[in-house]
Amino acid sequence: MGAAFYVGSAMTRFHRCSCAARVALLFTLACGSSDAMDLPDAGAPDGGVMDAGAPDAGVPVPEGPAGLQLRWLLDVFAGEATLSTDEVSMRFTEAFLGAVGSAEEIVSILAQIRDESGPATLVEVEAAPDGTQLLAVVVYRMGTYGRVALATEAAAPNRIGGLLFADGSDRDPTLDTPEEASVRLAELAPDTGFLIAELVDGSCAPAAEARADAVLAIGSTFKLYVLAALADDVQAGTRAFTDVLAIRDDLKSLPSGRLQDEPEGTEVTLREHADLMISISDNTATDHLMFALGRENVERVMVESGHRTPARNTPFLNTRELFVIKLNLDAAAQDAYLAADVPARRELLQGYRALEPNTDVVWVSPRRVEDFEWFADAHDVCAIVAELAADAEVPATAAVEDVLAINPGIPDAAGLFSYVGFKGGSEPGVLNLTWLVRRASDGRAFVVSVGANDPDAPLDDPALFYVASAIRAQAARL
Repeated sequence: MGAAFYVGSAMTRFHRCSCAARVALLFTLACGSSDAMDLPDAGAPDGGVMDAGAPDAGVPVPEGPAGLQLRWLLDVFAGEATLSTDEVSMRFTEAFLGAVGSAEEIVSILAQIRDESGPATLVEVEAAPDGTQLLAVVVYRMGTYGRVALATEAAAPNRIGGLLFADGSDRDPTLDTPEEASVRLAELAPDTGFLIAELVDGSCAPAAEARADAVLAIGSTFKLYVLAALADDVQAGTRAFTDVLAIRDDLKSLPSGRLQDEPEGTEVTLREHADLMISISDNTATDHLMFALGRENVERVMVESGHRTPARNTPFLNTRELFVIKLNLDAAAQDAYLAADVPARRELLQGYRALEPNTDVVWVSPRRVEDFEWFADAHDVCAIVAELAADAEVPATAAVEDVLAINPGIPDAAGLFSYVGFKGGSEPGVLNLTWLVRRASDGRAFVVSVGANDPDAPLDDPALFYVASAIRAQAARL
Protein backbone atom coordinates (compact mmCIF):
# COMPACT_ATOMS: atom_id res chain seq x y z
CA MET A 1 0.00 0.00 0.00
CA GLY A 2 1.52 3.30 -1.05
CA ALA A 3 1.47 6.52 0.91
CA ALA A 4 -1.29 7.79 -1.34
CA PHE A 5 -3.80 5.67 0.59
CA TYR A 6 -4.19 6.88 4.11
CA VAL A 7 -6.64 7.20 6.93
CA GLY A 8 -4.77 6.89 10.14
CA SER A 9 -2.42 8.41 12.60
CA ALA A 10 -1.56 11.98 11.81
CA MET A 11 1.85 11.22 13.18
CA THR A 12 2.53 8.44 10.69
CA ARG A 13 1.24 10.44 7.76
CA PHE A 14 3.36 13.40 8.80
CA HIS A 15 6.44 11.23 8.65
CA ARG A 16 5.61 10.31 5.09
CA CYS A 17 4.93 13.88 4.01
CA SER A 18 8.34 15.38 4.52
CA CYS A 19 11.77 14.00 5.06
CA ALA A 20 12.70 17.04 7.11
CA ALA A 21 9.68 16.42 9.28
CA ARG A 22 10.68 12.77 9.58
CA VAL A 23 14.11 13.85 10.71
CA ALA A 24 12.75 16.27 13.28
CA LEU A 25 10.57 13.64 14.89
CA LEU A 26 12.18 10.29 14.20
CA PHE A 27 15.92 10.85 14.13
CA THR A 28 16.41 10.26 17.85
CA LEU A 29 19.61 8.38 18.35
CA ALA A 30 21.90 8.16 21.35
CA CYS A 31 25.10 6.38 22.21
CA GLY A 32 24.47 3.34 24.38
CA SER A 33 21.53 3.46 26.75
CA SER A 34 18.82 6.08 27.06
CA ASP A 35 20.83 7.56 29.91
CA ALA A 36 23.82 8.23 27.68
CA MET A 37 22.75 11.79 26.91
CA ASP A 38 22.28 13.39 30.30
CA LEU A 39 21.76 16.75 28.69
CA PRO A 40 21.17 20.08 30.37
CA ASP A 41 17.59 21.02 31.19
CA ALA A 42 15.69 22.09 28.09
CA GLY A 43 13.98 24.92 29.88
CA ALA A 44 15.46 28.03 31.43
CA PRO A 45 19.04 27.12 32.33
CA ASP A 46 20.88 27.79 35.55
CA GLY A 47 24.20 28.05 33.78
CA GLY A 48 26.04 27.59 30.53
CA VAL A 49 25.80 29.76 27.46
CA MET A 50 22.17 30.42 26.70
CA ASP A 51 20.50 33.51 25.36
CA ALA A 52 17.22 33.83 23.52
CA GLY A 53 18.77 36.57 21.42
CA ALA A 54 17.42 37.79 18.11
CA PRO A 55 17.17 35.09 15.42
CA ASP A 56 19.18 37.14 12.97
CA ALA A 57 21.96 37.78 15.49
CA GLY A 58 22.53 34.33 16.90
CA VAL A 59 24.83 33.33 19.75
CA PRO A 60 28.37 31.91 19.71
CA VAL A 61 28.96 28.21 19.31
CA PRO A 62 30.45 26.95 22.60
CA GLU A 63 33.96 25.61 22.91
CA GLY A 64 34.56 21.90 23.36
CA PRO A 65 34.06 18.70 21.36
CA ALA A 66 30.27 18.97 21.09
CA GLY A 67 30.57 22.60 20.04
CA LEU A 68 32.97 21.70 17.26
CA GLN A 69 30.60 19.06 15.93
CA LEU A 70 27.68 21.48 16.16
CA ARG A 71 29.71 24.00 14.20
CA TRP A 72 30.15 21.40 11.47
CA LEU A 73 26.40 20.67 11.40
CA LEU A 74 25.56 24.37 11.13
CA ASP A 75 28.07 24.72 8.32
CA VAL A 76 26.51 21.72 6.58
CA PHE A 77 23.06 23.29 6.81
CA ALA A 78 24.49 26.51 5.38
CA GLY A 79 26.06 24.60 2.49
CA GLU A 80 29.54 25.58 3.65
CA ALA A 81 30.92 22.22 4.83
CA THR A 82 31.62 18.88 3.24
CA LEU A 83 28.80 16.36 3.49
CA SER A 84 29.90 12.96 2.26
CA THR A 85 29.87 9.36 3.43
CA ASP A 86 33.59 9.63 4.23
CA GLU A 87 33.02 12.74 6.33
CA VAL A 88 30.08 11.19 8.16
CA SER A 89 31.96 7.95 8.79
CA MET A 90 34.77 9.99 10.34
CA ARG A 91 32.48 12.13 12.52
CA PHE A 92 30.03 9.52 13.89
CA THR A 93 30.68 6.48 16.06
CA GLU A 94 30.29 2.97 14.67
CA ALA A 95 27.43 2.36 17.10
CA PHE A 96 25.61 5.43 15.85
CA LEU A 97 26.12 4.48 12.21
CA GLY A 98 24.83 1.01 12.98
CA ALA A 99 21.74 2.37 14.71
CA VAL A 100 20.89 4.53 11.71
CA GLY A 101 21.75 1.89 9.15
CA SER A 102 24.52 3.50 7.14
CA ALA A 103 26.55 6.62 6.56
CA GLU A 104 24.58 7.09 3.34
CA GLU A 105 21.35 7.38 5.34
CA ILE A 106 22.82 10.08 7.57
CA VAL A 107 24.07 11.97 4.53
CA SER A 108 20.59 11.78 3.02
CA ILE A 109 18.91 13.04 6.19
CA LEU A 110 21.31 15.92 6.74
CA ALA A 111 21.08 16.88 3.07
CA GLN A 112 17.30 17.03 3.35
CA ILE A 113 17.55 19.39 6.31
CA ARG A 114 20.06 21.52 4.42
CA ASP A 115 17.97 21.68 1.26
CA GLU A 116 14.52 22.07 2.83
CA SER A 117 15.23 24.05 6.00
CA GLY A 118 18.80 25.38 6.10
CA PRO A 119 20.66 27.41 6.95
CA ALA A 120 20.11 27.35 10.71
CA THR A 121 20.95 30.17 13.11
CA LEU A 122 22.01 29.23 16.63
CA VAL A 123 19.95 31.29 19.10
CA GLU A 124 20.28 29.33 22.35
CA VAL A 125 22.80 26.80 23.57
CA GLU A 126 23.74 25.17 26.85
CA ALA A 127 26.76 22.90 27.11
CA ALA A 128 27.72 20.39 29.77
CA PRO A 129 30.80 21.34 31.85
CA ASP A 130 33.07 18.86 30.07
CA GLY A 131 31.97 20.11 26.66
CA THR A 132 30.92 16.71 25.34
CA GLN A 133 27.16 17.36 25.41
CA LEU A 134 24.97 20.28 24.50
CA LEU A 135 21.40 21.30 23.87
CA ALA A 136 20.82 24.00 21.28
CA VAL A 137 17.90 25.94 19.85
CA VAL A 138 18.17 26.98 16.23
CA VAL A 139 16.05 28.98 13.82
CA TYR A 140 15.76 27.57 10.33
CA ARG A 141 15.46 29.53 7.11
CA MET A 142 11.66 29.74 7.18
CA GLY A 143 11.65 31.06 10.75
CA THR A 144 10.78 27.78 12.47
CA TYR A 145 12.51 26.89 15.73
CA GLY A 146 14.09 23.52 16.41
CA ARG A 147 16.22 21.80 19.03
CA VAL A 148 19.46 19.95 18.48
CA ALA A 149 20.81 17.69 21.23
CA LEU A 150 24.31 16.40 20.60
CA ALA A 151 26.74 14.20 22.53
CA THR A 152 30.27 13.16 21.64
CA GLU A 153 32.75 10.61 22.86
CA ALA A 154 34.76 11.78 25.86
CA ALA A 155 38.07 10.87 24.21
CA ALA A 156 39.57 12.02 20.94
CA PRO A 157 38.52 12.06 18.15
CA ASN A 158 35.26 12.97 19.97
CA ARG A 159 32.94 11.46 17.39
CA ILE A 160 29.20 12.06 17.58
CA GLY A 161 27.54 9.29 19.56
CA GLY A 162 24.18 10.92 20.15
CA LEU A 163 22.12 13.28 18.01
CA LEU A 164 18.53 14.40 18.19
CA PHE A 165 16.61 16.90 16.10
CA ALA A 166 13.35 17.94 17.72
CA ASP A 167 10.63 20.53 17.60
CA GLY A 168 11.39 23.91 19.16
CA SER A 169 8.13 25.72 18.58
CA ASP A 170 7.76 26.44 22.29
CA ARG A 171 10.68 28.87 21.87
CA ASP A 172 9.08 30.69 18.92
CA PRO A 173 8.23 34.21 20.15
CA THR A 174 5.65 34.63 17.38
CA LEU A 175 3.55 31.81 18.86
CA ASP A 176 3.59 32.79 22.52
CA THR A 177 -0.14 33.39 22.86
CA PRO A 178 -3.36 31.65 21.81
CA GLU A 179 -4.24 34.70 19.74
CA GLU A 180 -1.04 34.44 17.74
CA ALA A 181 -1.54 30.70 17.25
CA SER A 182 -5.11 31.28 16.09
CA VAL A 183 -3.97 33.72 13.43
CA ARG A 184 -1.27 31.34 12.21
CA LEU A 185 -3.70 28.41 12.05
CA ALA A 186 -6.18 30.44 10.04
CA GLU A 187 -3.42 31.15 7.52
CA LEU A 188 -2.84 27.42 7.02
CA ALA A 189 -6.37 26.13 6.42
CA PRO A 190 -9.85 27.53 5.77
CA ASP A 191 -11.43 25.63 8.68
CA THR A 192 -9.53 25.41 11.95
CA GLY A 193 -10.12 25.31 15.67
CA PHE A 194 -8.35 24.53 18.89
CA LEU A 195 -8.98 24.18 22.59
CA ILE A 196 -6.76 24.11 25.64
CA ALA A 197 -8.77 22.93 28.62
CA GLU A 198 -7.86 21.91 32.13
CA LEU A 199 -9.41 18.75 33.52
CA VAL A 200 -11.24 19.77 36.68
CA ASP A 201 -13.35 17.18 38.51
CA GLY A 202 -13.51 15.08 35.35
CA SER A 203 -14.71 17.89 33.10
CA CYS A 204 -13.08 20.23 30.60
CA ALA A 205 -12.57 23.79 31.84
CA PRO A 206 -11.48 25.88 28.83
CA ALA A 207 -8.32 27.88 29.39
CA ALA A 208 -7.82 29.11 25.82
CA GLU A 209 -9.62 28.49 22.56
CA ALA A 210 -10.24 29.69 19.05
CA ARG A 211 -13.21 28.48 17.04
CA ALA A 212 -13.39 25.48 19.38
CA ASP A 213 -17.05 24.96 18.47
CA ALA A 214 -16.24 24.43 14.78
CA VAL A 215 -17.36 20.94 13.80
CA LEU A 216 -14.45 19.46 11.86
CA ALA A 217 -13.47 16.13 10.38
CA ILE A 218 -11.07 14.56 12.88
CA GLY A 219 -9.71 11.51 11.06
CA SER A 220 -8.49 8.70 13.27
CA THR A 221 -8.96 10.70 16.44
CA PHE A 222 -12.37 8.97 16.35
CA LYS A 223 -10.55 5.90 17.70
CA LEU A 224 -10.69 7.50 21.15
CA TYR A 225 -14.39 6.62 21.19
CA VAL A 226 -13.55 2.99 20.39
CA LEU A 227 -11.01 2.91 23.22
CA ALA A 228 -13.59 4.36 25.60
CA ALA A 229 -16.13 1.72 24.58
CA LEU A 230 -13.56 -0.99 25.25
CA ALA A 231 -12.81 0.54 28.66
CA ASP A 232 -16.53 0.49 29.48
CA ASP A 233 -16.71 -3.24 28.74
CA VAL A 234 -13.60 -3.95 30.79
CA GLN A 235 -14.95 -2.00 33.76
CA ALA A 236 -18.25 -3.85 33.47
CA GLY A 237 -16.42 -7.18 33.52
CA THR A 238 -17.74 -8.12 30.08
CA ARG A 239 -14.25 -8.23 28.66
CA ALA A 240 -10.64 -8.18 29.81
CA PHE A 241 -7.64 -6.66 28.09
CA THR A 242 -6.15 -10.16 28.02
CA ASP A 243 -9.04 -11.58 25.98
CA VAL A 244 -8.05 -12.76 22.51
CA LEU A 245 -9.61 -11.49 19.28
CA ALA A 246 -8.51 -13.44 16.20
CA ILE A 247 -7.79 -11.71 12.90
CA ARG A 248 -10.48 -12.10 10.24
CA ASP A 249 -9.94 -11.42 6.55
CA ASP A 250 -13.35 -9.77 6.19
CA LEU A 251 -12.39 -7.22 8.87
CA LYS A 252 -9.04 -6.25 7.39
CA SER A 253 -8.66 -2.63 6.36
CA LEU A 254 -6.02 -0.57 4.59
CA PRO A 255 -2.99 0.92 6.36
CA SER A 256 -1.93 2.60 8.52
CA GLY A 257 -1.17 -0.41 10.68
CA ARG A 258 0.32 -3.86 10.49
CA LEU A 259 -2.46 -6.29 11.45
CA GLN A 260 -3.77 -6.25 7.87
CA ASP A 261 -0.68 -8.28 7.01
CA GLU A 262 -1.33 -11.00 9.59
CA PRO A 263 -2.89 -14.27 8.42
CA GLU A 264 -6.49 -14.99 9.30
CA GLY A 265 -6.76 -16.66 12.67
CA THR A 266 -3.80 -14.88 14.22
CA GLU A 267 -4.68 -14.37 17.87
CA VAL A 268 -4.23 -10.85 19.20
CA THR A 269 -5.23 -9.70 22.68
CA LEU A 270 -7.61 -6.80 23.12
CA ARG A 271 -4.79 -4.86 24.78
CA GLU A 272 -2.58 -5.30 21.71
CA HIS A 273 -5.44 -4.26 19.44
CA ALA A 274 -5.85 -1.14 21.57
CA ASP A 275 -2.12 -0.43 21.66
CA LEU A 276 -1.86 -0.64 17.87
CA MET A 277 -5.07 1.31 17.28
CA ILE A 278 -3.81 4.27 19.28
CA SER A 279 -0.02 4.17 18.84
CA ILE A 280 0.22 3.54 15.08
CA SER A 281 -3.47 4.07 14.26
CA ASP A 282 -3.85 0.50 13.05
CA ASN A 283 -7.06 0.50 11.03
CA THR A 284 -7.47 -3.27 11.05
CA ALA A 285 -7.11 -3.35 14.84
CA THR A 286 -9.75 -0.62 15.05
CA ASP A 287 -12.24 -2.44 12.88
CA HIS A 288 -11.79 -5.69 14.81
CA LEU A 289 -12.46 -3.86 18.07
CA MET A 290 -15.51 -2.10 16.62
CA PHE A 291 -16.89 -5.43 15.40
CA ALA A 292 -16.38 -7.05 18.78
CA LEU A 293 -17.75 -4.12 20.78
CA GLY A 294 -20.62 -3.37 18.42
CA ARG A 295 -21.14 -0.23 16.39
CA GLU A 296 -24.09 0.81 18.56
CA ASN A 297 -21.96 0.68 21.70
CA VAL A 298 -19.45 3.07 20.17
CA GLU A 299 -22.34 5.33 19.21
CA ARG A 300 -23.64 5.13 22.77
CA VAL A 301 -20.26 6.17 24.16
CA MET A 302 -20.19 9.09 21.75
CA VAL A 303 -23.62 10.30 22.90
CA GLU A 304 -22.97 9.72 26.60
CA SER A 305 -19.70 11.62 26.41
CA GLY A 306 -21.69 14.72 25.50
CA HIS A 307 -20.94 14.91 21.78
CA ARG A 308 -22.95 17.86 20.52
CA THR A 309 -23.66 16.70 16.96
CA PRO A 310 -23.82 12.88 17.16
CA ALA A 311 -26.04 12.64 14.08
CA ARG A 312 -23.01 13.53 11.96
CA ASN A 313 -21.45 10.20 13.03
CA THR A 314 -24.48 7.93 12.91
CA PRO A 315 -24.03 5.24 11.80
CA PHE A 316 -20.50 5.32 13.20
CA LEU A 317 -18.28 4.21 10.34
CA ASN A 318 -15.36 1.85 10.66
CA THR A 319 -12.25 2.49 8.58
CA ARG A 320 -12.89 -0.16 5.94
CA GLU A 321 -16.34 1.33 5.31
CA LEU A 322 -14.87 4.79 4.88
CA PHE A 323 -12.33 3.46 2.39
CA VAL A 324 -15.05 1.69 0.41
CA ILE A 325 -17.25 4.80 0.34
CA LYS A 326 -14.41 7.05 -0.78
CA LEU A 327 -12.54 4.70 -3.11
CA ASN A 328 -15.20 2.35 -4.51
CA LEU A 329 -18.48 4.25 -4.77
CA ASP A 330 -19.25 6.71 -7.52
CA ALA A 331 -20.78 10.09 -6.73
CA ALA A 332 -24.34 8.85 -7.23
CA ALA A 333 -23.90 5.98 -4.77
CA GLN A 334 -22.26 8.33 -2.28
CA ASP A 335 -25.14 10.77 -2.60
CA ALA A 336 -27.62 7.93 -2.11
CA TYR A 337 -25.94 7.04 1.17
CA LEU A 338 -26.13 10.64 2.34
CA ALA A 339 -29.80 10.88 1.38
CA ALA A 340 -30.74 7.69 3.27
CA ASP A 341 -32.03 7.66 6.84
CA VAL A 342 -30.08 5.90 9.57
CA PRO A 343 -31.73 2.45 9.24
CA ALA A 344 -31.21 2.53 5.48
CA ARG A 345 -27.60 3.57 5.93
CA ARG A 346 -27.04 0.61 8.23
CA GLU A 347 -28.34 -1.71 5.53
CA LEU A 348 -26.10 -0.10 2.94
CA LEU A 349 -23.10 -0.59 5.19
CA GLN A 350 -23.93 -4.28 5.49
CA GLY A 351 -23.82 -4.49 1.72
CA TYR A 352 -20.47 -2.74 1.57
CA ARG A 353 -18.88 -5.52 3.63
CA ALA A 354 -18.57 -7.65 0.50
CA LEU A 355 -16.44 -4.98 -1.20
CA GLU A 356 -12.68 -4.83 -1.00
CA PRO A 357 -11.38 -1.25 -0.81
CA ASN A 358 -10.11 -0.18 -4.22
CA THR A 359 -6.37 0.33 -3.98
CA ASP A 360 -6.00 1.42 -7.59
CA VAL A 361 -7.30 4.90 -6.85
CA VAL A 362 -4.60 7.51 -6.25
CA TRP A 363 -5.73 9.40 -3.16
CA VAL A 364 -3.64 12.47 -2.62
CA SER A 365 -6.30 15.19 -2.60
CA PRO A 366 -9.35 15.67 -0.37
CA ARG A 367 -12.29 13.41 -1.18
CA ARG A 368 -15.60 14.74 0.20
CA VAL A 369 -14.18 15.38 3.66
CA GLU A 370 -17.27 17.43 4.58
CA ASP A 371 -19.56 14.45 3.89
CA PHE A 372 -17.70 11.26 4.77
CA GLU A 373 -15.49 11.29 7.81
CA TRP A 374 -15.79 11.37 11.61
CA PHE A 375 -16.83 14.75 12.97
CA ALA A 376 -16.45 16.61 16.26
CA ASP A 377 -15.64 20.01 17.63
CA ALA A 378 -12.78 20.55 20.05
CA HIS A 379 -15.13 20.48 23.05
CA ASP A 380 -16.43 17.06 21.93
CA VAL A 381 -12.90 15.72 21.64
CA CYS A 382 -11.98 17.12 25.04
CA ALA A 383 -14.99 15.39 26.58
CA ILE A 384 -14.00 11.93 25.36
CA VAL A 385 -10.40 12.48 26.47
CA ALA A 386 -11.71 13.51 29.89
CA GLU A 387 -13.65 10.24 30.03
CA LEU A 388 -10.53 8.28 29.16
CA ALA A 389 -8.55 10.17 31.80
CA ALA A 390 -11.19 9.08 34.32
CA ASP A 391 -10.92 5.49 33.05
CA ALA A 392 -7.18 5.65 33.71
CA GLU A 393 -7.92 6.33 37.38
CA VAL A 394 -9.87 3.07 37.75
CA PRO A 395 -7.74 -0.01 38.51
CA ALA A 396 -9.48 -2.23 35.96
CA THR A 397 -8.80 0.23 33.14
CA ALA A 398 -5.62 1.90 34.35
CA ALA A 399 -3.93 0.54 31.21
CA VAL A 400 -5.71 3.27 29.24
CA GLU A 401 -3.09 5.74 30.48
CA ASP A 402 -0.29 3.59 29.07
CA VAL A 403 -2.09 3.01 25.78
CA LEU A 404 -2.44 6.73 25.16
CA ALA A 405 1.19 7.41 26.06
CA ILE A 406 2.87 4.97 23.64
CA ASN A 407 3.12 7.60 20.92
CA PRO A 408 3.37 11.23 22.13
CA GLY A 409 2.64 12.62 18.68
CA ILE A 410 5.43 15.17 18.98
CA PRO A 411 8.20 14.46 21.50
CA ASP A 412 8.21 16.78 24.52
CA ALA A 413 11.79 17.88 23.95
CA ALA A 414 11.40 20.81 26.32
CA GLY A 415 10.38 18.56 29.23
CA LEU A 416 7.25 20.62 29.89
CA PHE A 417 5.10 17.64 30.83
CA SER A 418 5.39 14.66 33.14
CA TYR A 419 2.87 12.74 31.02
CA VAL A 420 1.92 12.99 27.35
CA GLY A 421 -0.91 10.98 25.82
CA PHE A 422 -1.83 11.45 22.18
CA LYS A 423 -4.13 10.51 19.33
CA GLY A 424 -4.12 12.15 15.96
CA GLY A 425 -5.93 11.64 12.72
CA SER A 426 -5.61 12.62 9.11
CA GLU A 427 -6.44 12.06 5.51
CA PRO A 428 -5.85 14.47 2.62
CA GLY A 429 -7.51 17.71 3.70
CA VAL A 430 -7.92 16.62 7.33
CA LEU A 431 -5.70 16.89 10.37
CA ASN A 432 -6.47 16.58 14.06
CA LEU A 433 -3.92 16.48 16.88
CA THR A 434 -5.16 15.82 20.41
CA TRP A 435 -3.15 15.47 23.61
CA LEU A 436 -3.75 14.65 27.23
CA VAL A 437 -0.86 16.18 29.16
CA ARG A 438 0.15 16.53 32.78
CA ARG A 439 2.30 19.54 33.53
CA ALA A 440 5.73 18.86 34.98
CA SER A 441 5.53 22.06 37.03
CA ASP A 442 2.43 21.28 39.07
CA GLY A 443 0.85 18.03 37.85
CA ARG A 444 -2.31 19.70 36.53
CA ALA A 445 -3.89 17.86 33.60
CA PHE A 446 -4.87 19.52 30.34
CA VAL A 447 -6.40 18.48 27.05
CA VAL A 448 -5.13 20.17 23.91
CA SER A 449 -6.98 19.56 20.65
CA VAL A 450 -6.09 21.22 17.34
CA GLY A 451 -7.96 20.64 14.09
CA ALA A 452 -7.72 21.80 10.50
CA ASN A 453 -9.77 20.97 7.40
CA ASP A 454 -9.52 21.96 3.76
CA PRO A 455 -12.10 20.32 1.48
CA ASP A 456 -10.32 21.48 -1.64
CA ALA A 457 -6.57 21.03 -1.16
CA PRO A 458 -4.06 18.99 0.84
CA LEU A 459 -2.90 20.57 4.08
CA ASP A 460 0.57 21.75 4.95
CA ASP A 461 0.98 19.12 7.64
CA PRO A 462 4.49 20.10 8.81
CA ALA A 463 3.42 23.71 9.33
CA LEU A 464 0.30 22.61 11.20
CA PHE A 465 2.29 20.26 13.42
CA TYR A 466 4.60 23.13 14.27
CA VAL A 467 1.78 25.46 15.31
CA ALA A 468 -0.01 22.67 17.18
CA SER A 469 3.15 21.91 19.12
CA ALA A 470 3.37 25.57 20.12
CA ILE A 471 -0.25 25.46 21.26
CA ARG A 472 0.50 22.37 23.34
CA ALA A 473 3.42 24.22 24.93
CA GLN A 474 1.08 27.03 25.90
CA ALA A 475 -0.74 24.56 28.15
CA ALA A 476 2.38 24.53 30.29
CA ARG A 477 2.23 28.29 30.76
CA LEU A 478 -1.46 29.08 31.20
